[in-house]
Amino acid sequence: MSSVPENHTPKLMPWWWELLPVALVLLSVGYTWMVYPDLPERVPTHYGASGMPDAWGGKGAVLVLPFLQTGIYALDAGLYLWMARVKDPRRLIAHSANWTEKQKAAFTTKDLESLRAFLVRSLWLLNLVLMLMFTHLNVGDLQTALGLRHGLGLVIWVYFAAIMGICFWMTVKILSFRPGKPDVK
Repeated sequence: MSSVPENHTPKLMPWWWELLPVALVLLSVGYTWMVYPDLPERVPTHYGASGMPDAWGGKGAVLVLPFLQTGIYALDAGLYLWMARVKDPRRLIAHSANWTEKQKAAFTTKDLESLRAFLVRSLWLLNLVLMLMFTHLNVGDLQTALGLRHGLGLVIWVYFAAIMGICFWMTVKILSFRPGKPDVK
């Protein structure tokens, strides 16, 4: 039996870290609710690589992004909060093809707790950047529909690069994780 306490969340990330992505979701949903009555019947539904709208649809289309943002937040947060609370950290690697059975057996509790900390924190960071991107997309989309701006601009590519960078960093760190080499931070 493991001597590790069941709830690791406070050690891995303070509870207040979660306030920022939640605030971004609430901002996106709240802003949509606030401006929805003022929207025209035809709104942008797609943007090209330049950030300019290239497809239009009905007013209800603006509800897709806040719902999608809320769902992605819930799934990602649910995943890293589960990882933080799972009692036996071996469950995090049980079905992984990254390591042989011999390597899996060689991981110490310290190794696995280091992996857990990395996964929880990096998934939180990915979730934060995703929520920033969705909020930017939603507010920009609504403001474009209201005629307050001409499009989303090229800043969306910064979000794309950040998301790809985080995913690449996580992949490299996870693939380089080996028994006895627990430092994945």
